[in-house]
Amino acid sequence: MSLIVSTRNRAEQLKACLTYVAAIQTSLSWEVILVDNNSNDNTQDIIADFIQAQPALTIRSLVCTQVGGANGHNMAVREAQSDIFSFVDDDCYVSPSHIDDVAAIFSDPEIQFAGGGIILHDETDDRLTTNYETNAVPFAPRKFIEAGYVQGANLMFRKKPFMELGGFDPLFGAGGTFSGADSELANRFSKGGFKGGFIRHPHGRKPGTTQKLVNFYDYGMGAILMKNIDMTTHGLHCAIRIVREIAFSILKKRDITRARQIIRGARHYHSRRAK
Repeated sequence: MSLIVSTRNRAEQLKACLTYVAAIQTSLSWEVILVDNNSNDNTQDIIADFIQAQPALTIRSLVCTQVGGANGHNMAVREAQSDIFSFVDDDCYVSPSHIDDVAAIFSDPEIQFAGGGIILHDETDDRLTTNYETNAVPFAPRKFIEAGYVQGANLMFRKKPFMELGGFDPLFGAGGTFSGADSELANRFSKGGFKGGFIRHPHGRKPGTTQKLVNFYDYGMGAILMKNIDMTTHGLHCAIRIVREIAFSILKKRDITRARQIIRGARHYHSRRAK
């Protein structure tokens, strides 16, 4: 199994993340792939120290000069030596049983991708981008997966379908034009008839620092829904969702900004696709 961590200019967060990676306990064969997404801080020093401190662990360090989380993740998967890989964000802390938990999900040969819960390590953090779901009901194939159920901070795939589907779309995700690389790819898996599963781990952001991120997520939601409109299994549902989300934002929440971001994201993705 491959555990993948992509990072850019967040050396201190990465250092804390790797402390928990080093504490993973499993009898299974696994590797760590660290992707430096063209950082200009001391990320390389943190990676070098981690490699030196873990001589018994198979660790590979990659540098992706194409900025964008999708590019770094796709590079890591191409280099991965295993059929199953797990993505972890550089500001998250995996549990000691993480590898065994992932293996348990993929012991079902029908499972081709999985998302997971993301719980706060510090309960004073904002709950944005968390997922306290404990229900392990799998994602049925050919069903639209709503934003937030599958997040890149705790995300797993099998390599063969990942490569067949083209991996992450660089237009989406950190460093891209739109948010939601995780949801966008999960929906391509679902559209392709693949079944998904579910697990959990800690993550967080302080209250009052999240509005810009919320706006980016709403913008990305518009783009993901627009991209899925041309999918026969998701098209009508996504067209209705765009209208419903805009109406709900304006009429119920009185949130003009959210409605505007959804519209902007949908229009921008449509214009990019038309070129």
